[in-house]
Amino acid sequence: MAPANDIYQRPPPRINAAWRGDAAVMDQPAPVDDGPSVVNGMPIDHSGTQRAAQFGSSQVVKGLEGKRFALDGYVVPLESDDQGKVSELLFVPFYGACIHVPPPPPNQILHVVLRIPIDVPELWDPFHLQGRLHLADFKADIANATYEAEDATLTPVQG
Repeated sequence: MAPANDIYQRPPPRINAAWRGDAAVMDQPAPVDDGPSVVNGMPIDHSGTQRAAQFGSSQVVKGLEGKRFALDGYVVPLESDDQGKVSELLFVPFYGACIHVPPPPPNQILHVVLRIPIDVPELWDPFHLQGRLHLADFKADIANATYEAEDATLTPVQG
């Protein structure tokens, strides 16, 4: 969901899935990002409570607004209900994102609030997410996201 000319793309591991939306939308030109250009090369300290700095592009593909989508990726829980089921999450392109490594760029993360909470998954389990995509400016302690999913359904990837 990063614009095709986004210089900050980090290819995630493949999980036998591809974008199932309108491919022509992804070919639209995107504005040049004026954010930070590179990670400063400093080592990441995993012992503290501060999150790793998020870098990369917040630019979005405006033509994706309101489009139905189906993506595979991984869950980073944000909130759970009183039974311990995940009700709010970040959907990321590779497992472990936002935990021990710098989070992916905001334009590779979706913020999701589930109508039906799910059992807490293992962070390395891939999931299939469907819904309607919206442009967003979501900020959390762990990472920021520039997309959110409406009417989202989340199911484990089979196979």
